Amino acid sequence: MWILRGVLGGFALPGSPTPALVRERAFGARDVSGFVAGHETNTGKRRMTLRCTTALLRVFLLTLLALGLAWVAPAAGPLGHAQGEKGEGNNESDDGEDGALGEDGEDGEVRNVPEILRKWLVIPSDAGSRVPIPSDPVVPRYIATSEPAEPQAGVATHVGRGRQQEWTAVEGDEAGRIRHEALGNGWATATFEAQRDGTAIARVRGAFWLHINDVSHPGDVYNRGRTAVPIRVREGTNRIWLRCVRGQARLRLSDAPEHPFFELRDNTLPDLRDGEPFEGLGAVLVTNPTGELLEGASIEAGDGKHFAIRRLPLKLVLPYAQRKAEVPIRLIDPVAHGAHEDNRLELPLRLFLAGEEEPVAEASVRLRIRDARANYKVTFRSKMDGSVQYYGVRPPVHWDEEQDYGLVLSCHGASVEADRQARAYSNHRDLFVVAATNRRPFGFDWEDWGRKDALEVLAHAKATLPIDRSRVYLTGHSMGGHGAWHLGVTYPDRFAAIGPSAGWASFYTYGNMPRPDDPTPPEEYFTRGNLPSDTDQMLENLRDTAVYVLHGTDDDNVPVSEARRLVELLSEFHENFTYHEQPDVRHWWNGPRSPRTDCVDWPPMFEMFRRSRLPEAPRKLDVRTSNLAISADHHWVRLLGQQRPFKLSRIRATMREGFAPARLFLTLENVDRLELNLDEFFPGREEYEVELYINEAEEPVTTLWRRGTPLYLEGVDSHITEETKWRVDSQLTWDAGERHPGRYGLFKDAFRHNFVFVYGTHGDEQMNAAMLEKSRYDASIWWYFGNGAVEVLPDTHFDAKAAEGRNVILFGNADVNTAFAEVLAEDDALRVDSEAVHLAGQEPIRGSAGVKAFRPKSGCEATAVGIIGGTDADGLAQWLNMRYFRSRLAHPDLTVIVPRDHGDPAGATALAAAGFFGRTWSADPADGAELWMRSQDE
Repeated sequence: MWILRGVLGGFALPGSPTPALVRERAFGARDVSGFVAGHETNTGKRRMTLRCTTALLRVFLLTLLALGLAWVAPAAGPLGHAQGEKGEGNNESDDGEDGALGEDGEDGEVRNVPEILRKWLVIPSDAGSRVPIPSDPVVPRYIATSEPAEPQAGVATHVGRGRQQEWTAVEGDEAGRIRHEALGNGWATATFEAQRDGTAIARVRGAFWLHINDVSHPGDVYNRGRTAVPIRVREGTNRIWLRCVRGQARLRLSDAPEHPFFELRDNTLPDLRDGEPFEGLGAVLVTNPTGELLEGASIEAGDGKHFAIRRLPLKLVLPYAQRKAEVPIRLIDPVAHGAHEDNRLELPLRLFLAGEEEPVAEASVRLRIRDARANYKVTFRSKMDGSVQYYGVRPPVHWDEEQDYGLVLSCHGASVEADRQARAYSNHRDLFVVAATNRRPFGFDWEDWGRKDALEVLAHAKATLPIDRSRVYLTGHSMGGHGAWHLGVTYPDRFAAIGPSAGWASFYTYGNMPRPDDPTPPEEYFTRGNLPSDTDQMLENLRDTAVYVLHGTDDDNVPVSEARRLVELLSEFHENFTYHEQPDVRHWWNGPRSPRTDCVDWPPMFEMFRRSRLPEAPRKLDVRTSNLAISADHHWVRLLGQQRPFKLSRIRATMREGFAPARLFLTLENVDRLELNLDEFFPGREEYEVELYINEAEEPVTTLWRRGTPLYLEGVDSHITEETKWRVDSQLTWDAGERHPGRYGLFKDAFRHNFVFVYGTHGDEQMNAAMLEKSRYDASIWWYFGNGAVEVLPDTHFDAKAAEGRNVILFGNADVNTAFAEVLAEDDALRVDSEAVHLAGQEPIRGSAGVKAFRPKSGCEATAVGIIGGTDADGLAQWLNMRYFRSRLAHPDLTVIVPRDHGDPAGATALAAAGFFGRTWSADPADGAELWMRSQDE
């Protein structure tokens, strides 16, 4: 077993020399000398022998493993669709491309679509894959147009940045795979013939975008092997497009069943624990291969023996679409580990159509039965989109219900499942290890919705496990190491200590994201939203948090320079951190120090955790934030407003309550509203007089604090200067409809509060098709990157009252989508119709335009509206290639783009407007709006 672990994981082998600890001591202020100390003698010859032996064993065992996987292929499901491995859900990546779906039937019916395509054309692209507005001339010339050009081998076309490239013919192999250097960042296209109109299932890997017959679908850029999307094919010639970034792609086609079915390659399932009852939720994919809305359907789960029979309604599924659907699970009697075959219980599933008594599809999944010390999965319903999510747990050695435990929140690295992350830890005597998912193994780099997932998991674990709130810690490896840094600096009052392992600082240091030296206003607006990712500027938030930094000297993935630079910055102000470099190890490493995997389950780090406690009410605070939708609270202060939204704000506060009156010293930067909760400073008192010295004022502002009542600071003028007068009171005077932390903005902030998509149906045929396509595509992308299950409705099915408390994402414009009038105020500062984009006080942007915006929901204080709109189908089509469900990409409150001529070498789109709305969501500069508008003559 130790050989297998060493070979497959790159771990240290038993008996190999163990380097001495390096730099393992707490740093004092400005003490950064001696990053690498001495270690035990280990000759180069011995290291080389071990490494060569390890490499040969690794090749040998991986070859055996590959042969074994090829022999044991996934079984086909009961309806002929490939299921993948039962019960593992989202723990494993199942290829599943050899399933029975689409084989010629027993009645001799001929396959409608070919399984693989051999003849392809490829072309490189100069369009960036992680820029806010990709400008790719291939899209408007060949794809997003009513009269597409026909690509031909040897014919040149613009590919962006003023360059031209020729289409090149490439031959696909017998497995449906194409390889070419152009596909490192480029396009592949092919045609195939269908015998009749119908539906096919496309399984694509290595591409992030699949486009066929004017309809877009998600690809599988991460090669997870779970993307099996229904595509509509028409009799005769069909053209298919793949947008690739990995040098190769793979596509296989098969005929689809004529009725909805379960697709079991992407399950989200809980585990059962030895002898414990269970009632909760799972989720599986339901595929609708028909051209009709699937409504009124339901899913029944259970067998009446082990699981009670329960049924849940299935929310509407669009034509030629999939939805991650809830599965009700209730165990009738607790089960014992070891009492069932493979320690699993089979849960039957049945899919019923509206009004039908017999199921249209049946399948089953298997739930693992875990013993008391094994890691296990927990499912919960996310407040972001109502979907079922999971996290992994490694329980303590002996779980005593009467005892409170510490909690270690662990962030996994890229491509790692949360269940596997939990498996990498040993059972600790006094700690639960909880591994969040980041929504997917790659997810969002622990930013955006990955950050929200971590907080949801933390809240759920604290609510369901016996946790001491003062003993909550944060760690993570690789991408998860960045997550530990990012979450740590963003929420320093939630963690008593953090322990990043092999972590990187930010996209600026590790992701090669440029910092504009002299940005134009639009450039500034698009980069301002990335400030929360900039760990360097937030690092001082960790002043009172214990930190343990762990990194390998030979890390070949995340360079050790990332850790060294952050440690150097820490040393300038921090007095309680430890830095350890492990010599001669790479990115993922193991040794004899921990029973499990040393690079995450590092004993000295966990000992530091045990020594650390979260203070209840520190008398001195120094906190920075830039986006109040992300982080507004810190112990006893809450930032409610900024002078300039999404710029860095800083609050320095010192409370001296041993005086009568008490004295509170505040230094505020980019702050115009602040809430103070001072109850913990005056135990046993109902009121106390407090003097506030704001921004080094010689004369204080005196007020009376009363228990249970916050104090509010407001700038008298919304455009605050250094001479601003401050109002201090127990009541706020601002309108609840203004910009506030619960509804603060940036476009991505619309995707929370159990958001719902609504597309219009009142346009012409082309516009209606464009709105349906875009909403379906975005829902699929949200599923792929975020394991999401957004509800998608036509405006004819939308009920504003039923959507109370939910954010609404609108597709189209006010003339073609009736939901616009239901959720936006009649006098809203932004109106999008079929003629123009209207901004109050500005000249309308007429003609074809695409609009992306964040707006307040009419009549609601906390919920919002996201607009993904267009004045016409061509305007809406501008968003086809816009990847806002990705980390690193910041989008302001408003973005308006217009199409360029497809022959323009500058690219496919032009920016027409961008920026931030004002304090009251207006477009008025006097209200603080910062909006850039391109001249109509440009």
